[in-house]
Amino acid sequence: MSRFFLLLAGFLFVSWFLDKANAQWIQTSGPYSATVNALVATQDGTTLIAGTVGSGFFRSTDSGVSWDADSSGFSPLSISSLAVGTSETGVPYVFAGTPNLGILRSTNNSVGWSQVNSGLTNTYVNAVATSGTNIFAGTFAGVFRSVNNGNSWASVNTGLPAVSVVRSFAVGGSSLFVGTDGGVFRSTNSGTNWLSADSGITHTVLALSVKDSTVYAGTEGGGVFRSTNNGSTWISINAGVHNTVRALAVVGSALFAGTDGGVFRSTDNGTTWSATNSGITNTRVRSFVQKGASLFAGTEGGIFLSTDSGTTWTPSSAGLVNTDIRGLLVNTVGNTNNLYAATFGGGVFHSTNNGSTWNALNAGILNTNVRAIAISGATFLAGTEAGVYRSTNNGALWIISNSGLSNLTVRCFAVNGANVFSGTSGGVFLSTNNGINWTSTSTGLTNLAVRTLFSTGLQLFAGTDGGMFRSGNNGTSWTAVNLGIATIVRAFTANGSTFFAGTDHGVFRSTNGGDTWASVLPNRYVYSLGAYSSGSTTKIFAGALTEGIHVSDNNGSNWGSSNHGLTNKNIYSLAVIGNDLFAGTSSAGVWRAPIASLTDVEELASSHAPTEFSLEQNYPNPFNASTRISFSLPTSGHVTLKIFTLLGQEVETLMDAYREAGRYSIHWTANGLGSGVYFYRLESGTFSQTRKLLLLR
Repeated sequence: MSRFFLLLAGFLFVSWFLDKANAQWIQTSGPYSATVNALVATQDGTTLIAGTVGSGFFRSTDSGVSWDADSSGFSPLSISSLAVGTSETGVPYVFAGTPNLGILRSTNNSVGWSQVNSGLTNTYVNAVATSGTNIFAGTFAGVFRSVNNGNSWASVNTGLPAVSVVRSFAVGGSSLFVGTDGGVFRSTNSGTNWLSADSGITHTVLALSVKDSTVYAGTEGGGVFRSTNNGSTWISINAGVHNTVRALAVVGSALFAGTDGGVFRSTDNGTTWSATNSGITNTRVRSFVQKGASLFAGTEGGIFLSTDSGTTWTPSSAGLVNTDIRGLLVNTVGNTNNLYAATFGGGVFHSTNNGSTWNALNAGILNTNVRAIAISGATFLAGTEAGVYRSTNNGALWIISNSGLSNLTVRCFAVNGANVFSGTSGGVFLSTNNGINWTSTSTGLTNLAVRTLFSTGLQLFAGTDGGMFRSGNNGTSWTAVNLGIATIVRAFTANGSTFFAGTDHGVFRSTNGGDTWASVLPNRYVYSLGAYSSGSTTKIFAGALTEGIHVSDNNGSNWGSSNHGLTNKNIYSLAVIGNDLFAGTSSAGVWRAPIASLTDVEELASSHAPTEFSLEQNYPNPFNASTRISFSLPTSGHVTLKIFTLLGQEVETLMDAYREAGRYSIHWTANGLGSGVYFYRLESGTFSQTRKLLLLR
């Protein structure tokens, strides 16, 4: 190889490394918490495929050490089940059942997917199985079969009840078993006819597995059942096992049950069971797959791996991120920055080291679709699709706390002294005893779909699908305050007496207590807002859908985007810890950026790239309170822009971040400074230039 190409390769590597090192945003280590409904290994044994809730497919080609998102072209995407098969010509297939898109098929180890629903009259697919060249789909309308690799489907329900919700399949020799809400059925002719095989089972059958001539059934609420005569009769085998079993697997001489209480193992064909959860931090187990000597368990908090037949488990979820981070909570205890994440599908997570590591805190939480998290005194509250969970031991154990709560879809909280408010899809509820009891406080709310709550101390604001409402009496009554604001309000924050609302039409600002609103960042879906104030520095942050983070340094008058390094720009939640901003995304976990690197700098359009560094004279100059500073960068690099007094004392840092080559402009408001001469200095690499500006009050 020539010396030139070696130098070029080295230059490209260094450029990439510096770009990463100087990124504003870095991804924290998770939380890795995807709900994994299905796991399968491809027939050639090279690839593991995980089907998740909301995040689609993930692939691992290194035995679960790392996972990569598999772009299916369908988003958002939830997977109910996975199965592998081979066509008559030897082509390997992977089939995925989904709850809304029917069947998806891949012919190249899940690299690409296509819908194959011809003849499938019900597209809510709970289960998929293959037997020879037959593919079976279990739906809310019974069983469908394809004999041509999924190209077309036909109903095969003869012998099944008129309304059959199919939950699971198992193949054993010449028999095909199907688990339904009405028990187990068996077919010996590839589904053409079915016979009842559920004598002794009175529960919904969620999982089936066959070992030699023995069939096992995992049920909802009834534990495990066993049949030694092809399902003619069943006996309960529940000594020591949880009563809701969602997955079953046979590995050698051991039988495993994945339950809502973790993994259980039996070495005597199910006669007795023992819990084997050492290392598993989320005990709601949805799926299993075996690859060689390794057993993988898919849970509502990611994937875990055991290489010793289930005795111990280790996380195996690197790269496998949750659907979205719906809420972030900061709690400072004993000078330790505690960050809590409410995830949709993975429950609650906790980090004590700025996101370097995360721990699941889901003991007692039966619904892990968590939309909000709050703290009132020493009590933690989690809002889910099944109501409120409460913890009095920092999230170590949660209990349901829905007394008086008539709507269980909890989207947000607000805390004002001893009062805790919960916003639901059916109005606002108040608790005066840290969430033990709730009473409705929705009088005057003409729209009950509450998306955000915010307490200013004296007033309470509710953002709804019908605009903004305000209460001055702890929610006893509400008044609409919608003059000038968009309809759907999703977020709220305040900077002193200035209020900001995030809506489906951008950010709106009020300077008169919410009486009137004006658009300050239009035409964006804003799902989250945050405020930061330290000394003379004040910043407002807006998290938008598809557009990432927008920043204002002058109380919302001007905005700029600050997304360098942020690969996922769907922002659902924001939180400030110290001098860092944390952003919760829709499919890439939590990200962190130094607040000093986030400014309302605007990149100016230009027909050609700058050829030299330049720092332009501020405009206007002289100025009263506010001015704008522009500069040009011929190369990418780390940039600082600072303000100094006449004596050289640093007043403010306007920029301390990595920037691509280009022309930029930044707005500066001289808060708290008196009239006089000041200097501003731009530095990047070896370049440095200083100019003078004049502030006249």
